[in-house]
Amino acid sequence: MSLQADVAHVPFGNVLTELSRNKRHRALHRKLGEFRRLQRNHMPQLSMHVQFATNGSIDDGVAREPEEMPLCLPSDRMIVAFREQVCNANLLRIEEVLRVTLAEELLNNLCRHLRTRSFASKYKIENMVRQRANTCGRQWLATIDRRAMTAAKRYRKSRAALRELRGLGNW
Repeated sequence: MSLQADVAHVPFGNVLTELSRNKRHRALHRKLGEFRRLQRNHMPQLSMHVQFATNGSIDDGVAREPEEMPLCLPSDRMIVAFREQVCNANLLRIEEVLRVTLAEELLNNLCRHLRTRSFASKYKIENMVRQRANTCGRQWLATIDRRAMTAAKRYRKSRAALRELRGLGNW
C-alpha cells in the first residue's frame, strides 16, 4: 500500500501506525533531499524560477506532507512556461522515453486486468450457482474491477504527463 493511501485511509491510527508513518515520512524526506540534490545538478536554472525550502518542498507558504510535494519534473505543468530554459533537450528526451515505457507497461497491465475480468465473469456465469459461491464471485469480480480502475487511472496520469512533454498533435 502506498504512503498516500495510508494517510487517506487511517487519519488517526494507533501508536505503531503513527510510528510507521513517521518512519516512512523521514525516509521519504531523505529521498526527496537526494532528489533535489540531483535536480540541482541536472536542472541548475530551476532554482531561478522555483524557490525550495530546506526540507525539499516548494517554498510557497503551503505546508505539505512529503508524499504531496511536487517534484518539478520536465513533464510537470508548473514548469511548462520555463521548461526550455530549465531543461536541456537530452533530459527531455530521457523523460519522454521513460514516460513512453511506463505508459506501455501500464496499458499492458490494464489489458491484462480486463482479460482477467472477462475470464472471471465467464467462469462465474458457468460455474457459480449457489448463493455463497455467487457472493464470493462478486467479491472476486469487484477486486478485479478495482485493480482495473487503478491501472486505468495510472495509465491516464502517465499519458497526461507524456502529453505535457510532447504536446498535442499526431502521436
